[in-house]
Amino acid sequence: MKRNKEPEPDSPRQRLVNAAIEQLEKLGMARLTVRDVAAAAGANIAAVNYHFGSKEALVEAALEGAVRHLLEDVRAGLSRTDLDPRARLQQLLSYLLEGSLRFPRLSKAQLHAAFSGEDYSGPFFRMFAPVLGQVRDLARSEVPGLSESVATRRTIATLSAVLFPALFSGL
Repeated sequence: MKRNKEPEPDSPRQRLVNAAIEQLEKLGMARLTVRDVAAAAGANIAAVNYHFGSKEALVEAALEGAVRHLLEDVRAGLSRTDLDPRARLQQLLSYLLEGSLRFPRLSKAQLHAAFSGEDYSGPFFRMFAPVLGQVRDLARSEVPGLSESVATRRTIATLSAVLFPALFSGL
């Protein structure tokens, strides 16, 4: 059976995705259980297997959903023509810092595979990569003569510094 990647907003599959996002933030990656997600979604545990095949696939769908939402906001901010590039960059960094502090466990879940197994193929890295190019180009427009490679390194360093506090929230 072919399953739709973009389910209806109130479909059982989407309720499970939304519940997984909610439970990732509430419990964190290590304590997340299929039982908790199913209960939060008002679904039977078997629904997770039916719609996703595994807990890992459900978590992947939840992380993708969260990144998709993030990217909608980021792209809207980066495309604002009423702000100069510097203001757009400041707005982006503020948005990312606020989000990582407001949703620390979800932020950690997005970075979990990268830190635990040096796996950078997860939804955040895969889906956010094109935005890095936009941010780099905005930075280059503000700093004449800045090479692409230096701008890329500075962009990654800046975004890392902004997202880093989420890793140590609660200290």
